[in-house]
Amino acid sequence: MFVKLLPPSIRKYLQMSKPERQYELRLTLWRTPLLYILATFLFVAITLYLDVGIGLAQYVPVFFKAEFETTRLLISSLIGGILTLSAFTLNSLLVVLTTFSGQFSPRLLQNFVKDKHTQHILGVFNGSFVYVLIMFLFISSKPVDYFTAVPFVTVLIAFFTAIVFIYFINHATTWMQVHNITDMMKDCF
Repeated sequence: MFVKLLPPSIRKYLQMSKPERQYELRLTLWRTPLLYILATFLFVAITLYLDVGIGLAQYVPVFFKAEFETTRLLISSLIGGILTLSAFTLNSLLVVLTTFSGQFSPRLLQNFVKDKHTQHILGVFNGSFVYVLIMFLFISSKPVDYFTAVPFVTVLIAFFTAIVFIYFINHATTWMQVHNITDMMKDCF
């Protein structure tokens, strides 16, 4: 009864066998980024607990403390930066997908979409954007005067996102090189 209320796009997954469902989920771009976003909520909770719940700022030297306004300014700036990197990544992904769909075998398009590196890269970008967005919403009410974990973790996430962006550009350009495409075509058959 409940299954009939679901949209047909979700209902089809429930009607498949387990191996078919796993194969279909690997071909989609939303599964791994969704897992990253869910993990982000846990990461936000841990970071906020360290600063707001425990009050980590009172146990560290002054050098590691950041005032509320500084932390808020840092996070609000990084929201735009991480969103810009995400936009460039999605744009690059669309270029690659357009190239594959127009010039090569549809199998290569599926291989690029289900590639673990591609899915993890999208997960990192979506998760990091959701992290800074949620963090900005939670610290806007000034729960404490000084933060330690929030600015430190946010800066680490920004650096990691920048490194992943460079890795994605390398991954996409390497994937589209002719000798790699021919090797992948050999592996497909």
